[in-house]
Amino acid sequence: MPEISLRAEQMPASPIRKLVPLADAARAWLEARTDAEASKTTAAAYVAALTTAAEGTGEVTIRELVVNALRMRPDRIIVGECRSDEAIDMLQAMNTGHDGSLTTLHANAPREAVERLVTMVRFAVELPPDAIEAQIGNALDLIVQTARRPGGARCISEIAEVSFDHGRRRCVVRTLYRWEVGQEAGFWLDYPQWVDRLAPMGLADRREVKAWMRSLDLRQSA
Repeated sequence: MPEISLRAEQMPASPIRKLVPLADAARAWLEARTDAEASKTTAAAYVAALTTAAEGTGEVTIRELVVNALRMRPDRIIVGECRSDEAIDMLQAMNTGHDGSLTTLHANAPREAVERLVTMVRFAVELPPDAIEAQIGNALDLIVQTARRPGGARCISEIAEVSFDHGRRRCVVRTLYRWEVGQEAGFWLDYPQWVDRLAPMGLADRREVKAWMRSLDLRQSA
């Protein structure tokens, strides 16, 4: 099954940014990095969920970690895998000043990832699907789907932009990039709507953005 993922292993960590990765397995995703020139450190507080002890006590769930991570005043929250009712707390965190947060979940396609998130939120609270999709559309910018090639190597098979259509009251999932079985490389179909905001936000300079846009050989969606 393909995995819808927004992973953090390769994400550059800028100085004075507090990252809180949460996972249910004892593996650290991010390490504190020191900027030698600025002499500033990126803090990465790794927190793992705990399973129930033999006597049935001591369990700490991912949902409890998400709630308590907010008290650490993080700039970024990374949830290793979203599986259940922690989805509502994760979306609320993303919509209340924790831009750039990441998570992973299992689904067969980007649109199905939205539908799975709706289901997981309803494990925690009974809300109308359109209200949940509004939170998802406001919280997420991109869904990156990974799949395995026939030889076993993992690759990015689709990148989709997520937004919310207020008129239709549902999430719009627009494919930007796609790789198909049998192809050596994928192809771009369109730019993200927010690509022009990258330079003002300091994430890339204007020359980098323009060079990247010129380098793409956009194809028309079938």
